[in-house]
This record gives sequence, C-alpha cells and structure tokens, in this order.
Amino acid sequence: MPDLTDQTNDPYVYRIGDYTVKVSFQKEGPTIDDKMEEYLQRLAKGQEWYSGL
Repeated sequence: MPDLTDQTNDPYVYRIGDYTVKVSFQKEGPTIDDKMEEYLQRLAKGQEWYSGL
C-alpha cells in the first residue's frame, strides 16, 4: 500500500495508525510556544487539553 504522502503529494498530510493528520499553519495568532504553554498549564491543572479549536 503506497504511503499517504505519496498518494497526496503533500508532506503535511500523513497517517498515524488509523488517523489521518493534516498540519497547517496560521499567518497570525498564537505561536506554537504559546499553545504549548497553554497545554502544559491545563495539563498541570488536570483540565482537558482540547480548547474547542
């Protein structure tokens, strides 16, 4: 079975197990560092990681 990247010709779309992952970037908004800090703060407080993107 061909790799998903080969099928889509898009290195930002790939498969992990049964999941298809698509990576995208915003021109404006919080940085990955900002989001990682938010995630770690929520994790430390025992809150859900998903913020309703």
